[in-house]
Amino acid sequence: MKPAEGFVRTGDIKLHYLQWGNGIRTILALHGVSSLAYAWKAIAESLSNEYRFIAMDQRGHGDSSKPKDGYTVHEYCKDILEFIDTLSFEKIILLGHSMGGRNAIVFAASHPDRVPKLIIEDYGYGIPKSIYDAVEALVLSSPEDFKSEQEAFAHLKARSQFYRDDAAWNRIRNAFFETKRGLRWKYDRNAVIKTLKNLYIDLIPYLKTIKCPTLLIRGEHSTIFTREALIQTLKFNRNFQAQSVSKSTHFLQDENPEEFLKKIREFLKKEL
Repeated sequence: MKPAEGFVRTGDIKLHYLQWGNGIRTILALHGVSSLAYAWKAIAESLSNEYRFIAMDQRGHGDSSKPKDGYTVHEYCKDILEFIDTLSFEKIILLGHSMGGRNAIVFAASHPDRVPKLIIEDYGYGIPKSIYDAVEALVLSSPEDFKSEQEAFAHLKARSQFYRDDAAWNRIRNAFFETKRGLRWKYDRNAVIKTLKNLYIDLIPYLKTIKCPTLLIRGEHSTIFTREALIQTLKFNRNFQAQSVSKSTHFLQDENPEEFLKKIREFLKKEL
């Protein structure tokens, strides 16, 4: 299923987005650092019969503008607000993965009237600074260029033992552009560096402020958002509930999309 594509201008930048479906309720999905809107393809296609599913390339990523500066959580959230205002969405269900989950938490806490439900994928409180440093080192050590699709495929499959072939090929077809050297990531390296430097924030004030029903989903084998971190996060707010997805680490939609979707559907079907 080919999504509709568009751009929204927010200030001096343009935000690229994809849309599947035209349901009454709208889901806005936010990808993680170094990723892009197409990462949500399998999830979006499955939910498109029931919802309007929109995935946005956040600034510095995908086909959106890549400014030199402006990669704090507050600037990412400002983009979200201007994006939904421009498209005249009064309310949106927010779905965020990793860095996108952080942005979704802060936005939902800051704009409670705009977010009736919140879904956070493998992110929350209790992630030690050492993990942030390890993620930064891992992302920045990733090659910028690959000589062939096969080389890029091998790199993506090495992310975890559960990483699906179809997910890897989805990334190869959409997360790269061709150069004389082969394939290069669409994200801007400067944007990723500055995003990672600003990734760690004090989440507690935001977690305590969220007023909407919130689902926290972690990968069963995640070493980033551990079970202990999930338990700590749940203590901050009675609106939080948790689920775990088997055979997955940090990339649930790329590792076990069927079970991930089941958890999302169950949560969304509950009355607001």
